[in-house]
Amino acid sequence: MVIEEELDPHAIFASVGEVPYEWLIDSDRIVWGRNVGAVLPVADPAALDHGRSYAQLVDPNDGPSRFDAVMRASASDCGSGVPYQLQYALNAALATPDLIRGSGQRGHSVSARA
Repeated sequence: MVIEEELDPHAIFASVGEVPYEWLIDSDRIVWGRNVGAVLPVADPAALDHGRSYAQLVDPNDGPSRFDAVMRASASDCGSGVPYQLQYALNAALATPDLIRGSGQRGHSVSARA
């Protein structure tokens, strides 16, 4: 088998409706893959820049916060991160998608799917 092109991870994520992101906990900054606008079309794209501003997009009646789900997980980090999966609703007045699924490992890159 001959492969002529390198695989583009961003294209793979986009083809399945996912966007990779990294949440830099120390600075609260979120670095998104280039297809974030297609997966998370929000009224104010600046709201995606930081964990706290992104949290404002989440429906407040949806249960525990993203922060709690990720940072207060019962598993401990032994150096390889802490795996998690979560699902939450976005506030329909602020964003187009109504349900987000997130998975990854705390301390490592993760992905989201609308």
